[in-house]
Amino acid sequence: MRGKTGGVWLLAALGVLLWWSAGWYGVIETSDARYAEIAREMLVNGDWLHPSLLGIHHYHKPPVTYWLAALGMEWFGVNPFGARFFLQAALLLQLWLLFRLARTLGMARQGAFWTAGIYLSFWLVLASVRNLTTDAFLTTAELGAVYLWAAYRLRGGIWRLYLMAAVLGAGFMIKGPVTVVAPVVFMLACRQIGTPFRAGWHRWGAVALFTVTAGWWFVYLAYENPAFWSYFIEHQTVERFAKNVFHRHEPFWYYWLYVPLAGLPWLGLLPWLAYRQRRRGGLPTCAGRLMVATAVAILFFSLSESKRILYVLPLYPLLALALGMMLDRADETERRVVRLTARWFAVAVGVVLGAAFVYILPGAQKLLGAAVFGVGGALWYWLGRCGRPNAPVWGIASLSLVVTVAVSLAISWRPDLVRTPVAVAAWMKARHLENRPVLVYDRRLPSLAFHLRRPIISLYDGSRSLNRETQFETDDRWKTTLFNLKRLSEHRRLRAQLDGQPYVVVTYRKKIPPYRAWLLRPLRHSHRIGEWVIYY
Repeated sequence: MRGKTGGVWLLAALGVLLWWSAGWYGVIETSDARYAEIAREMLVNGDWLHPSLLGIHHYHKPPVTYWLAALGMEWFGVNPFGARFFLQAALLLQLWLLFRLARTLGMARQGAFWTAGIYLSFWLVLASVRNLTTDAFLTTAELGAVYLWAAYRLRGGIWRLYLMAAVLGAGFMIKGPVTVVAPVVFMLACRQIGTPFRAGWHRWGAVALFTVTAGWWFVYLAYENPAFWSYFIEHQTVERFAKNVFHRHEPFWYYWLYVPLAGLPWLGLLPWLAYRQRRRGGLPTCAGRLMVATAVAILFFSLSESKRILYVLPLYPLLALALGMMLDRADETERRVVRLTARWFAVAVGVVLGAAFVYILPGAQKLLGAAVFGVGGALWYWLGRCGRPNAPVWGIASLSLVVTVAVSLAISWRPDLVRTPVAVAAWMKARHLENRPVLVYDRRLPSLAFHLRRPIISLYDGSRSLNRETQFETDDRWKTTLFNLKRLSEHRRLRAQLDGQPYVVVTYRKKIPPYRAWLLRPLRHSHRIGEWVIYY
């Protein structure tokens, strides 16, 4: 799209599509539900400095993500759309920052658009704004810092140095020390761009601004309780990296397999494009260095005992930038291979996902599968006839968006496909059961608390997820929402709390064992919804 307003219209249309579909399905029992429930409790309690999850303080992450989710719910209500509202805004800001970064580095307008389009078509990028985590916000902060550093090196302006420090500090308040990884990767790869301006004492002013922005919350909590220092430094930083504290068992090669898969088809083409352009002397220096530095960063993350694919999300803008630079210098042979790859990838995605939707969706909803298959076929035909160099980029980006909306719609129709209790909460509300004490057996289910919009009672009977950290509790209120059934004293305390009032027991993928049958004796009815069972 030509003209300075073209990008604005594209972002506006993308924003409408993303926000329109962001709240179609309930919060999913992953980090999505956990972060949403923490934000809901923060909003209800009015305590913005001490995050809590199911009535127990939860300090695994700094609070910025909770603040943004809570603000979205303050504006749009306690619902999935409100919780995910700022995630969609974060993606729009990322695309604008990546476009501006590409232009700042000297790429033509067309190449900068290609860079943004490639980034938008990465499956992992779109998945990151469909599920509430810290990673999309962290990527925005890191990309903002990278752009400001490049602009400062090329254009000067001491205000850019200070703004970069503030943005990096905000990133630290999103996820801690990993905030510096992507900016350091970029600075090392592109260290020769521009001129290092004489910052003088402003350099130390920027360091001071970063320190204050990044550290005030940690200092405040440590002032309240000095034990926070060792908790943040040892447990939440060192042990997360060096020990398997969350019992995750991904192998060393985890990222080397899933990083390319989450970026298909482009990351599948990246090694070939780099090899070919290097042989003919057309590989941009910055692109080659970005690839090497990104590989080193992936090696760093691979050494960690705790691995999740979204942890490396901030590296994807750098990969998109390298790809954009290479496509901008591609010759006719390379563009033909890119076009053929995009063409067959589109039809393959259409066939596979279309067949999957036809299989899992009932009745007339199977038409969604046919629609996805049709989109893949249409793109296959269009990419075969269209000779424009930007066709593969925008074709795959469009396919990624269609698939994202289709998956969101499929989940809204079949919530049993994912771990979301939206149907359970709706059934309980229809029968006015949500006002009774709701007991969840041996599961930590913040998703249920979120959709019921009220506290629930967790019954620990061996589940690792209910081994909660209670060392920072200042009173005994948390004991009203968590009971250890393996202790006789807790048995008695629970019975005393429930004495003389009706209650509800909810199980998910678990059965109440015979030696816990006393929980169900006062309850005469049960109702099953998928793998959920409600006793009342």
